[in-house]
Amino acid sequence: MERPPTSRFANQPTTLRGRLLESRWVGALANFPPIAFLLRIAARMIGRRAIKVSIYDTVRKTTARSLNEKLRVIAIDVVESLGYVGAMVAPYEAGDALPVRAIHVDPQVASPEQILLWEEAVSQIAGKPVSITNPKLARVYVHDDYYASNLAVKAATSRKSTISNELFSLFVPFAPAAARPMVKGIQDALGIDQVIAVPFFAGDEFVGNLFAAKRGEITPQDRATLEAFGRQAAAAIESERSRQLIDITQQLTYAMQSNLENEVDILDLIVKGVVNYFDYAGAMVATFEDDSSLPVRAVHIDPRLANSEQVQEWQTAISSLIGQSVDITNPDYARVYLNNPNFAENLAYIASGSGKSVDRPDLFSLFTPVLPEAARPAVMGIQEAMGIHRVIAVPFFVGDKMVGNLFAATRSRQFSGGERAALEIFGQQAAIGIRNARLYRASEDRRQVAQVFGKMAFTSAAYLHELRNHIGLAKLNLDMLKDIQSFPPDAQLELLNLVPTALQRLNQTTTILDHLHQPWRNQPDEPTDVNLCIKRSIEKMNRGPGDANIDFRPGTSLPPVFTSPEMLIEVFRIILKNGLEAIQETGRNGKIQIATSYLEADGLLEIIIQDNGIGIRPESLSRVFELKFTTKQYGMGFGLFWARDYIEGLGGTIRVHSAYGEGTLFSIRLRRYQTGWVGETTEPVTTQVGGTLS
Repeated sequence: MERPPTSRFANQPTTLRGRLLESRWVGALANFPPIAFLLRIAARMIGRRAIKVSIYDTVRKTTARSLNEKLRVIAIDVVESLGYVGAMVAPYEAGDALPVRAIHVDPQVASPEQILLWEEAVSQIAGKPVSITNPKLARVYVHDDYYASNLAVKAATSRKSTISNELFSLFVPFAPAAARPMVKGIQDALGIDQVIAVPFFAGDEFVGNLFAAKRGEITPQDRATLEAFGRQAAAAIESERSRQLIDITQQLTYAMQSNLENEVDILDLIVKGVVNYFDYAGAMVATFEDDSSLPVRAVHIDPRLANSEQVQEWQTAISSLIGQSVDITNPDYARVYLNNPNFAENLAYIASGSGKSVDRPDLFSLFTPVLPEAARPAVMGIQEAMGIHRVIAVPFFVGDKMVGNLFAATRSRQFSGGERAALEIFGQQAAIGIRNARLYRASEDRRQVAQVFGKMAFTSAAYLHELRNHIGLAKLNLDMLKDIQSFPPDAQLELLNLVPTALQRLNQTTTILDHLHQPWRNQPDEPTDVNLCIKRSIEKMNRGPGDANIDFRPGTSLPPVFTSPEMLIEVFRIILKNGLEAIQETGRNGKIQIATSYLEADGLLEIIIQDNGIGIRPESLSRVFELKFTTKQYGMGFGLFWARDYIEGLGGTIRVHSAYGEGTLFSIRLRRYQTGWVGETTEPVTTQVGGTLS
C-alpha cells in the first residue's frame, strides 16, 4: 500500500499541522508534558492561514505569468517543430519542487477538453485529484524518496536524459498502481511509444526538466535536439528571474527612499522581499552595533505559515518550557555578541567571522545560545513540520565595514549559487537602508544628506540600466526562437545556436550584480562646467532625422559649480528626455531651447530648459517632483524626484512652469564654486535628438 505524502509543504492531502504532530520529534517527545504542550501550540499556530498582498507579490505574479508563457512557447515548438505528441516543462522551484508550468499536446491527437476528461477518469480511480495540467497537483519533489520512481526525479537526480516506455512513469506515485491500465490505454490512444525527461541547467545548477512524448523510438539525435530546447528553457527561466530581481531591487530602492525616517520600516521591507522573492519560510535582519553585537531588528515569516500573533503564541510556549522569557522579535533579547566566544556556535557569529555567507541544516543554529539546549528538540520539531531544510546567514557591508547579517530559511535541500548572489543583493539593500536612515537621523544638514542619497541612487540606477540592456538583448535572442517551427530543420538548429549567446548575456549580469554589492561607489565632486555637462547630456540622447531640435545657447564666463559632473549630466538628461517625450506626444516637430547665464548679484548660475511639447495638466503640475508620480504608461516616477533631491542637495533650486498644450519650462539655479574657474564654452550648439529613449 502506497504511503500518503507527509513530508512536503503544500502537497496533498496531509496538512502542515498534521505533519507537525506526525514528525519523528513529536513521537520521541510527546510523553513529556511541556514539550507536548509546546508542539500542540505550534501545530495550532501553523495550521492557520493569513495571506497578505504586497508589492513583491505583484512583481512575482507578473514574472510568473511571463515565464509560463515563454515555457509554453518552448513546449509548443517541441510538438509543432519536431513532431512530438506532447511536451511539458517543469522549472525547479522552492522546496525542491518540479511543478509542470507549461504543457502542449498535438491538437490533432487530443483536445484540451479530452485531456481534462482523461484526468477526471484517472482521478476517479485514484480516489483523489490527479492532473498533468494543474501545477498544484502536477508536481514532484526531487529529494523526497516517495517520488524516487518518477521519471522527472530520475532525470533530475542522475543529471542526464532518461527514457521510459511507459507514460505512467510521469504519473507515479501520485497516481496509484490501479490507474496504470487506464494510463496505458491513454498512451495507446495517443500512439505514444516512448517518453523522455531532459534535465536542463544554468551553468552547473539544475534548473528544471523538459518532457516529451514521441511516436517511435527516441534517438540520440532526438536527445541532442531536446537538450538544445532545454537550454532555451533554462535561459528563459534565468532571464525572468533576473528581471524579477531587478524589479524588486528597484521597488526596494524607491520604498527605502520614501522611508528614510524609519530604519525599522526599511528593514521590514527587506525581509518581506526575501520571503516573497524566494518563497522562503522566513527571514530576519540583524544590525551590527557599537558593542559588537548583532540584535535582530526585523523578522518576517511566510504569512501562510504564521502571523505575528501566532509567533507570540509559540514564544510563550517555549518560555514555559525553558523557564525564561523568549522574544525573537525583541532586539534586546535576540542578540548575538561577536566578541563573546560563548556565541561561537551561532550561525551569525560564524558568518560574520568568515565575511561570507554560511548555511547550516539546523534552525537551532540561529538561536544558540540565546535559546538554551533544552529548547533544541522543540525547535527541530517545528523545523521539520515547516519543511525547513537549511538556514543561511549572509553578512553585508558598506565598504569593508560590516553593517549586519541577513538570515533566511528555505524548504529546499540547499541554497543555489544564484540564491546566494541574490541574497547578497538583498543584504546590500539592507546596508543601504541602514546607512541612509542613520545618515538622515544624524545629519543636521539636509542638503548634505540629499547629495549622498542622490549619489547612491545614481549609482544604483546606472547599474540597473545596464542590467536591463543585457537582459533585453538576451530576451531578443530568445524571442527569435518563438517562430522556430516556421523554419526548416537546418535553420532551426542555427536559431537554437543563439541560446549560448543569450546565456552569455545573462552571465554578464552576474558581474553587474556584483557591482550592486558596492552601492557607495565614489562619485567624486569637483569644480564642474555646467555648459560642458549640458553638451554631454545632449550627446547622450539618441538621435534620429526629423526629431526635435535642441537649441543650446550657452552663457559666457560662467563660474563652475562643485559637484559630480556625471550626476549633473544625468539631471539634464532626465529633463531633456521628459521634454522630448512631451514633444512626441504632440505628433509634430518641436524644439527644446536651453540657455545658461550667471546671476552675479546672487552668485547663482541659472539654467533654463524650455520645450513646446504637450505640457503638463494643471492638476498634475504640483506633483511632478513626487516619488512614483508619473503620467506615462511605463514610467517609474523616479527621475524628476531624484533630480530635485540632488539639486537641492547642492544648495540649488529647481522649478517648473507649464501651460497644457503649449509647453514646459524648467528653471534650475545652482550656487557657484567660490575658487577657480572652468574654461568658457561659448559656441552655440544646435542639434537633432530623438529615437528610442532609454
